[in-house]
Amino acid sequence: MNRQKMLAYRKKLGNKGEKAAEDIYRAQGYMILERNWRCKAGELDIVATDGKTLIFVEVKTLRYREGARPELNLSNHQRRRNFRAARVYQKICSGRGISGRFDLVTVIFKGAFIYSLRKYTDYLPMLPPLDEPCGNNSEDLSVREEKSRLGYLKEFFCDLLTSLREMSMRKFLELSFSGCPICGSEDYGIKDGRFCPECLAQLNFFPDKFRCPVCGGLNDTLLAVCPQCAGAPAPPWENAVSIFEYAGLGRKILIRYKFHKASEFALSLGIYGAKALADSGIDCDLIVPVPMHIIRKMIRGYNQAEFFAEIVSQKSGIPVMNLLKSRFSLTTQHSRTRAERYKKVKKHFLLRRPVPAGSRILLVDDVFTTGSTLRAAAEVLLANGAASVSVLTIARRNLISSVKVDVSDVLRLKARGK
Repeated sequence: MNRQKMLAYRKKLGNKGEKAAEDIYRAQGYMILERNWRCKAGELDIVATDGKTLIFVEVKTLRYREGARPELNLSNHQRRRNFRAARVYQKICSGRGISGRFDLVTVIFKGAFIYSLRKYTDYLPMLPPLDEPCGNNSEDLSVREEKSRLGYLKEFFCDLLTSLREMSMRKFLELSFSGCPICGSEDYGIKDGRFCPECLAQLNFFPDKFRCPVCGGLNDTLLAVCPQCAGAPAPPWENAVSIFEYAGLGRKILIRYKFHKASEFALSLGIYGAKALADSGIDCDLIVPVPMHIIRKMIRGYNQAEFFAEIVSQKSGIPVMNLLKSRFSLTTQHSRTRAERYKKVKKHFLLRRPVPAGSRILLVDDVFTTGSTLRAAAEVLLANGAASVSVLTIARRNLISSVKVDVSDVLRLKARGK
């Protein structure tokens, strides 16, 4: 199929989805004001009203396929364009005192019939009336016109990076492995990213019944926390979950995932992360990954915690939101003590956007060593309106077993009678 035929087919499919969404709103008593309303700021698929509020409807339509998620095609760039177009429509076509709401409708066609139709409300903040100023999350057109060229360039590159990240995540969700992602074995017919039984046997998964609430690792003692966390200060989070121990094959997987651009492991680790989260019974409203500084992100190519959080979000249905940002690029911390780590990251994180008031947040990172990074991030979230914080990490590093003792020093001390 050439490009022109493909574009014509997509347009026809989109029109079918918009017609289905229009019929739903008419059946619910709404009045349809516009279809495919356009301006320089953007396009609005459907504009409806109930007499008191304007409803700006964005429609996403796909053909049926396994795991199809039309809502993933709504990028942050398109969200901003929708908001600006709605603001223009509000100025031109409606009077003062009328607010606006943003709805998202996803339609999946299987042949000529509708396989799935879902409606999501308030995927953007409410549009205030014209006599009220917009909040920090929105932007009036008059303000946009006063931006400098540097502001336009910054916005362009932010949109570009966001689009590339979303494209990468869609590719992860569409991956079809021909075997085990670790060893490549095809003996077990694995195609969804899970590990084969032989590789699973080499990973030390933590049982949920004997889990430390501070680090999420194994607690096989009678104490409330594991021996590694017994001397540490009380954490700001309520619960913690870690998937497996950072040792042996688990350590090799994390090293490949973090430092050798093996980003395909995000899908596999996200599957087991969502399962561990479900088994733990932790309730949360948002998933927030620990951020990475832009310089470190450019060197590694991606933020491993963010990719892992995206897959956990897709498997669990909990939305992910990047609420934090890194102030500066940290050097590696694997050689620092607990006190040195916390001192280094104490003022490392800032808010990227406001924290939803009263939200229960799941903070996600790759490896739990001393918890200093997670502690600093959790304190920022709790200080800015979060009701509670829980922690999910891929692996827990065993600090006790990692302490190396020189045998010659032991023999020398024994010879001195100490």
